[in-house]
Amino acid sequence: NPSNPILTHCTMAAQNNPIQGVGHADFVQASDGSWWMTCLGFRTQGGNHHLLGRETFLAPVEWPEGEWPTVNGSGEIFLNMPVPVTKPAEVTSHTQISSVTSSSVTEKVLDFSKDRCGHDWVYLRNPFMNNYSYTRKSLRLKSSGLNLDETHLSPTFIGRRQEDIFFSAVTSLTSEPTTSGGMTVFMDAGSHYDLFLEKGCLYLHYRLGELSCPEAVIPLNADHVWLKIEGNEYFYIFSYSTDGENFFQVGQMNTRYLSSETASGFTGIVIGLFAAGPEGTHADFRDFSYKSL
Repeated sequence: NPSNPILTHCTMAAQNNPIQGVGHADFVQASDGSWWMTCLGFRTQGGNHHLLGRETFLAPVEWPEGEWPTVNGSGEIFLNMPVPVTKPAEVTSHTQISSVTSSSVTEKVLDFSKDRCGHDWVYLRNPFMNNYSYTRKSLRLKSSGLNLDETHLSPTFIGRRQEDIFFSAVTSLTSEPTTSGGMTVFMDAGSHYDLFLEKGCLYLHYRLGELSCPEAVIPLNADHVWLKIEGNEYFYIFSYSTDGENFFQVGQMNTRYLSSETASGFTGIVIGLFAAGPEGTHADFRDFSYKSL
């Protein structure tokens, strides 16, 4: 094809496109004969950083018989593109489609007294399933004695992927005094931000490569606490509440240090619940909500 590459964002025109890293594409022909391309890419934030991992995008293709295909007219795709309506077949008007669709357009709420984590929740490596159970009121996470810095075995952790640049995630929990129980923004064992209870205090802690340090420590005399993580282009904001209504900010951490450009990797951030500390101690999580903002 003399016009190769037919899909690229490595041009001057595409340098400010929020979609980057496009490739690994496949052609698909719909039942009405129209052609489409699915491809991988990622959405950038805060400049040239990305944290959501690779996503699948859909773009229209023009492919006249006997000629070469053209992707979206210019070889560049966008978050929204005008395309012909493909069904019903007799409709010839145009509409807008989104090239990336998030499943989190509404709030997702889990009440662990009756709900269970679905297939959108993941563990780290091969989990010790005896450390995960549901009681009458909560999801109980029992510490395996490992923490989130573990690189080979499986600490007690269960999480769902961050799907949106702007989001809010909230959980409520009780934790044994010697247990480190809480929430984490997790890229990998060497790159994560953690908000957790331990020995009567609330900690905001970071692990960035060889750097591991508490960012904030707040004495907290409460048996039950709500933890919240909010995300935007530049920061993760960490807050807590003792009544579920009034939240107080603990601190904020820069998103770029967990990005693929800084921390490496390409699978994206997971918002997780975890229990660490002495083996056998536990934390009870009553609920979890995730909402795009």
